[in-house]
Amino acid sequence: MVVAGPIAPPPAHLDPEYRAILLRVGECLAAWSHVEHALQRLFVQIMAPDDANVPRVFSAVISFETRLAMVNALIERDTDAAFQESWNATYNKLSLLHRRRHQVAHFTMVWNATEARYVLAPFFTWGKTPILAKQLTSQNLRARVASFDRAERRVNRLYLYVLHRQGKLPENALQEGDPAGLLQMPTDQSHEEI
Repeated sequence: MVVAGPIAPPPAHLDPEYRAILLRVGECLAAWSHVEHALQRLFVQIMAPDDANVPRVFSAVISFETRLAMVNALIERDTDAAFQESWNATYNKLSLLHRRRHQVAHFTMVWNATEARYVLAPFFTWGKTPILAKQLTSQNLRARVASFDRAERRVNRLYLYVLHRQGKLPENALQEGDPAGLLQMPTDQSHEEI
């Protein structure tokens, strides 16, 4: 833990915000892993769902950016314009959210004496000025969890659409009734985008 200011912090293990931040970090990382699993399901379903090697190939790639590019390369060649449009919006959102995931995965807990609270400082490095140029609270992280959850739902809706196109999705599985509804992504921006 790093202290930013002259006021000594309370013991971290006793501070509710400190513990809440760490809880939210875990929730963020868990939610992001669901996004990555959903992306793999989409890739496999488009590429060759009956080939057991396809998931292995996808899993062999470590970089999320490369995995995203692999899915993008498949969908770029798709002839369904509505599907491509929906994917492009999802692709852009995933690219942005991946950068935000990194902020959560690579951090230092800092005592912000000015605000008398603990905060998460993404990419903290000694000598960086100002020390708290970027800081996240447990509430900010709660919003990230929600945005990661929405991203997973977006990818899953595309996966269901692919299943429908392949004739593998039971008709009663569509709550909207119209498969094109799976391509409509929620536009709710009420969550904090930090």
